[in-house]
Amino acid sequence: IVANNTVINYTKFGVKRIDVEIEVSYSSDIELAKKIIYDVAKNEPNVRNDFKEPFVIVKDLNNNAVKILCRVYANWDYYDETDYILHDKMRTALSEKGIELPFTQIDVHMR
Repeated sequence: IVANNTVINYTKFGVKRIDVEIEVSYSSDIELAKKIIYDVAKNEPNVRNDFKEPFVIVKDLNNNAVKILCRVYANWDYYDETDYILHDKMRTALSEKGIELPFTQIDVHMR
């Protein structure tokens, strides 16, 4: 595969890709959730928008939630910090706009 395709060495540019996965409720407005996630990523100072625009898409349909992927790039020196900041800001922004962030739960009925 490597011999027959183009290989891009992103480390040459001093950036590293961050994949942020956020799960939202099926009852939420998915398009609004994607827009909120994109806006947070686009406005984060440590995200290298000059390298590549944030990429946001529905990645998976789980049993309890819709998984949204946000892919951005950040400088090597700020990779971990940017990853944590994005998770925190996205969670806060989604909650403020009424987007439900579900959690796995089990109902147990005793007889």
